[in-house]
Amino acid sequence: MRRFIIVSGSLAGLVLAMSFLMISHEDEPVDVPNESARSELREPLSSRQTVEAPATPFAIIENRGQWPCPDPFVAEWQGVTARFAPDRMLLQRAEPAGDSPAGRGVLVSFSFEGASESVLLEGERPLPGQYNFFQSRDPGSWRTGVSGYAAIRYRELYSGIDVIVRQGEVGFEYDLRLEPGRDLEDVVIRCDGAQSLEVRADGSLALQTEIGPILQKPPVTWFESVSGERELVDCRYRRVDERRFGFVVERTDATRTLVVDPGLEWSTFLGGKSRDEVLGIGMDSQGGVVAVGMTFGKGFPTTPGAFDTDAYDGGNAFITRFDPSGQSLVFSTLLGTESLATGVVVGPGDVMTVCGEAAFSADFPTTPGAYDRTWGFHDAFVTRLSPTGDALVFSTFLGGSTFEDCWDLALNANGDVAVVGRTNSIDFPTTPGAFDRTHNLGAGDAYLSILDTTGSSLLYSTFLGGSGSETAIGVVLHESGHAFVAGATASANFPTTPGAFDRSFEGAWSAFVARIDPHSNQLTYSTLLSGSTGEGALSICVDSQGRSTVTGWTVSPDYPTTSGAFDTIFGGGVWQDAFVTRLDPTGSSLIFSTFLGGTGEDRGRRVLLDSDGSVVVVGRTRSMDFPVVPGSYRLTHPSAGAGYVSFVTHLDATGQELLYSTYIGSTLEDQIYAAHLDSDGVVTIGGFTAGTDFPVTENAFDPTYNETNNWWDAFLARVPLGPIIHLNGVPASGNAISFRVRSVPRSQVGQLAQVVVSCSGDAGIPLPGGETLPLTLDPCVLWTLRQGFLFRSVVDAQGKATTPTFPMPKLPSGLTLTTAAVVIDPTTGAISSVSCPMAFQTQ
Repeated sequence: MRRFIIVSGSLAGLVLAMSFLMISHEDEPVDVPNESARSELREPLSSRQTVEAPATPFAIIENRGQWPCPDPFVAEWQGVTARFAPDRMLLQRAEPAGDSPAGRGVLVSFSFEGASESVLLEGERPLPGQYNFFQSRDPGSWRTGVSGYAAIRYRELYSGIDVIVRQGEVGFEYDLRLEPGRDLEDVVIRCDGAQSLEVRADGSLALQTEIGPILQKPPVTWFESVSGERELVDCRYRRVDERRFGFVVERTDATRTLVVDPGLEWSTFLGGKSRDEVLGIGMDSQGGVVAVGMTFGKGFPTTPGAFDTDAYDGGNAFITRFDPSGQSLVFSTLLGTESLATGVVVGPGDVMTVCGEAAFSADFPTTPGAYDRTWGFHDAFVTRLSPTGDALVFSTFLGGSTFEDCWDLALNANGDVAVVGRTNSIDFPTTPGAFDRTHNLGAGDAYLSILDTTGSSLLYSTFLGGSGSETAIGVVLHESGHAFVAGATASANFPTTPGAFDRSFEGAWSAFVARIDPHSNQLTYSTLLSGSTGEGALSICVDSQGRSTVTGWTVSPDYPTTSGAFDTIFGGGVWQDAFVTRLDPTGSSLIFSTFLGGTGEDRGRRVLLDSDGSVVVVGRTRSMDFPVVPGSYRLTHPSAGAGYVSFVTHLDATGQELLYSTYIGSTLEDQIYAAHLDSDGVVTIGGFTAGTDFPVTENAFDPTYNETNNWWDAFLARVPLGPIIHLNGVPASGNAISFRVRSVPRSQVGQLAQVVVSCSGDAGIPLPGGETLPLTLDPCVLWTLRQGFLFRSVVDAQGKATTPTFPMPKLPSGLTLTTAAVVIDPTTGAISSVSCPMAFQTQ
């Protein structure tokens, strides 16, 4: 049995702004479903929205003589040429014209000292298609059918040690993979062509060159067992001398893999040879992910014995269940023809309830005794599957004689299932005494329907709308028995209730939140959330007190925000901002409301409630300046704002502070449709990507972009919200600074959160215990914890730790204080996470 150590670093800093190829097409401004919504989803990428693609997509290409160098692999990307030979890697970049004297540039070589002479250099993860080079008039110099790869491997670079090179966030990244018994300290890398080499206070490695530094970010490392369980472990760069560096790992474990990763727990493509999208995500009792969505054409991965493995070219719904590692399937099945699944909830016993649409699927499978087995033209469906995906517990249509879509579902403790969407059918089924049993004859009404746990009867069903158009996109079945519904309306007479926060319809569209009591058939409250231009709510979550939080899109600069909220200024220009709004239990006032976005287009797609009242919002953005948090997975827009990419943002319970926020995506188009937050503080996201360079992890279930027909591939990724600790320091009169530690990972409950301080001056800080903290320390010492601690706080069961404020005495002016926060195991003294340092200048 092989177990490995993996160490990852990145080579960044010699990167220019990428060049782009513009493909023009139209973008629809409102994300509100209608009769054409599904046709919009079926349009090819080239007809949907503006996408700017890099002129040179990332690829490591075999060198068959098209480059005049002996290196067997070459990559040219973002202004950098990387050459790979068996004994070293070279990075070369010339400075842009106009920025320097002609011809100035840099060539840096990374040589592996003591490496094996028999190392094998080979391509991994072949890219679709081939490359052709016609570089002169001489046909003898032409090269055709050349292969490209997403990664290359230096196999047996040292005995039992491989190196894998691949694309990173802002440059090339490499992993070291060590078999058991191999010593990481044997690996020494020599850098020639750089002026100096240093390990910085933030843990990064900096190579200074004539035209700027090459930076290697700090490694993030964990042990990994055969079952996929992980434990963080400290690993850092070791400076050998002015030209050489290596790595130091805190401890070794011969029974487990040691992994160093850029920041994703796991990430994988999911699809066949045509278009695929993940539209809903659930989590089973073992920590495995269940994904649902739609796939077109052949090739979507299914498993033997699954309920349906026969793909249909017109599209199939799919339900796929992964094991907790994300590397293998528990099962994967198709469901129906010309159908799509939009939501899933995993209930007791890992029974899965799925909703979606049987678009043109008269033969969609239903079960004996189901509520409705007759297809009405374009119906919603609700299906419950066995834990192994090989049988239907129940399956029913839901609809009238014309058109229904279905956007979300929720379960209560009894197993009853609520679904919401939009209907055009005047004969859509309603229940006696329901709030509204009559279709309002607009372009479409929202609906709320609740089926019993057997799928055989309708417990409650109502229209919800006015004389215009409505759709319901989010639903929660609360423990109080009430149903909360969120969506968008274009009706000036949409039903609202006395005392509601907003009863005045403005703009072309308005978001709405409604609370319905199915037992009394009453609209407990109904309120709009509107500015003067337009908005829509796309997702809702509700806490135990009945406070609802919604997210969506707005094009209104005067959308209602609250004092002290994270962002009270609309930044979308002619585009959209996302919003996050929390209502009190009566729907009569705002607890908080904030914009979320940059100066491009931003849209919140899912909002998830954490146990402490904080919320996670995921969505799409084209903003180069979307707010991110230092230390998060990715701080720059992957496509430089050219196309949509996804974001994951963690907002505190007051709506005032970002605890975590990151971009995630490829250099082309990516969109999140689905998300799930688990109790360990990990967000699972799913959607689609058009980029072959979407980040996937080592040993992913499917590391290869599958699409071949100008559509897109589905993706799934798990994004940990930690480890990251935020420090808030405020220089005050007398140079007083206080700190607080937030957002500590839940896996570190009971460990100590510590704040450490270093300084460039010759002084000392008296500590509460009578000790003195010296301030004449090398900033790098921050990472070894030798200088003592200023604050201590035990992490609580919610993963939070708040340090007491500690005003420092007046210090001489001109000192630079550098702070950092760590989480340390009080028993072993092992570091489990380190925050991004902050610097303050004394005055």
